[in-house]
Amino acid sequence: MKNIQLLLFVFLLVSASSYSQESNETYIIAKGCKNVLGNMELKNCFSEKVSNLFRRGLSTRFNSELKPGINKFNLTFEVQKDKTIQLIYLNSNNPIIKKEFEKSLNKLKIIKPGIQEGEPINVIINLPVVVKTNATGVKANHKMSKVTDKNNYTGNEKIYPSVDVYCNYGGGEKTLERSGEYMLNFLFNKIDPDQINAFLNPGMNFYEVKILYSKDDTITKIVSNSGNSKLDTIFEKNIVEVLDESKFRSPRKDDVSYPGEMMFYVFYMKD
Repeated sequence: MKNIQLLLFVFLLVSASSYSQESNETYIIAKGCKNVLGNMELKNCFSEKVSNLFRRGLSTRFNSELKPGINKFNLTFEVQKDKTIQLIYLNSNNPIIKKEFEKSLNKLKIIKPGIQEGEPINVIINLPVVVKTNATGVKANHKMSKVTDKNNYTGNEKIYPSVDVYCNYGGGEKTLERSGEYMLNFLFNKIDPDQINAFLNPGMNFYEVKILYSKDDTITKIVSNSGNSKLDTIFEKNIVEVLDESKFRSPRKDDVSYPGEMMFYVFYMKD
């Protein structure tokens, strides 16, 4: 059986059947869009949040359910006036795929629902999602890969770097276990196996990537032990994008931030 590496390409088309561009209406406000002004700008911000959600949120657990090549899904979901989200339609009867999409949608945080004539309304969103599978024989090993952190905080408790809302669990707590898993999934989804296939040896490949960061949330240096400058460049470019798009924040305690270093331990299997 061929290993399949999941890559995500999300094309978002939002059409709200119960919403128009009248001045007495306000579009849905998602978390991260609170300070955006104007309905078109709110719609664009919402589109970006949903697109990022599916690029990051879909795991590789259902990769065996996908056919090689292009997989196209049509989703319809409703942002209800009580700020909850309900999946209305998915053009797949596969329960694993449906569960993954529902789980990702439930991570979308709505601050305010759509408003029409001063009253909250239900808004229906149509979302086409394109998922491309890859059968190069290269597969990320999520189970063995991990992220660790060492920073300059000297207190008794452990503090960690954090990333944005999609890593929040348990009432907003941001643990390294959760954010590390998120960052690895995001990284593996970003790196095209075709891009690194030529640099890997048959069997298990292990890489250590050190990320140094300052107390002001800036990544100061990335060092990989791959021994291949092209592979180092691929890791560095994609890790920078992951941390930037995830809104990486240095560890904080009592409004004081601390510099440190993270280690990405990355495993790839090649047939």
